[in-house]
Amino acid sequence: MAKKITIGNQKGGIGKTLISCLVAETLAEKGFNVLMIDLEPQAHATALFKRKYEFTFQENIYSAFKKGDLKSAVVKVADNLSLIPSIENETTHFSDLAKKKSPKKSVSMIKENLSSIEDFDFILFDTPPTAKEVYVQNALMASDYFIALTEMTRDSFESMQHYFEQVQYLRVNFDAKLQMLGILMNRRSDDSEILERLRKEYQFEEKKMYFKTSIYKQTRLEKYTEFGIYNFLASKRPNSPIKLDTWDRQIKETAHSVVDEILGRIEILENSKQ
Repeated sequence: MAKKITIGNQKGGIGKTLISCLVAETLAEKGFNVLMIDLEPQAHATALFKRKYEFTFQENIYSAFKKGDLKSAVVKVADNLSLIPSIENETTHFSDLAKKKSPKKSVSMIKENLSSIEDFDFILFDTPPTAKEVYVQNALMASDYFIALTEMTRDSFESMQHYFEQVQYLRVNFDAKLQMLGILMNRRSDDSEILERLRKEYQFEEKKMYFKTSIYKQTRLEKYTEFGIYNFLASKRPNSPIKLDTWDRQIKETAHSVVDEILGRIEILENSKQ
């Protein structure tokens, strides 16, 4: 049965989609069969994958949901990597539909339709930032685990609290079973003044809830948003194979360290259940 993960934060603009897709690609590279489900109304994960991979699709997350067959929307985009795509604005119909359902049904629409696609090793959800939106609630309800993503700003750290509150709300009111894997820092910088202030306040180098690996702020990583993950050089030289340079290799090494931590944390939580 697939292990289902949502990576998120209440705050927007912190690279959530890029990091979610980077984790998905890295899991696939490690040999796991991975599915990304794009629940973002602006279809950001779908757009990011299309900047690198060539694929077409007829169904999307909402049209397949209406049919009661999410499997019909699964598109293979690369070896071990598949996507249930979104179409910009069409996914907003989930919000309209949720208003017609009971509170529990409104947050469980995706969870109740996952049985046809459980034959993956991992399923990741990409969602908008607002924690109370139906897309985030559905992703969290359907997930076994969640990761809080933050960047090195006070606003981002504070926004995590809203995300945690939403998780607790789903646990208390709808018996959500998801567990926290940890807090992952993105766009970390070595600005000594900011680093020291946040280190003292949040103790992110001491508390076990924080991932040991941080994703540092890099221009190359930001370029992936425009060209696709590890696809920057190929985009500059059409028809030539992708060749990773030093910056790409650094990012790849970091991504593998993050995923190794994810796998280790999942193993610890699953062993604790036995």
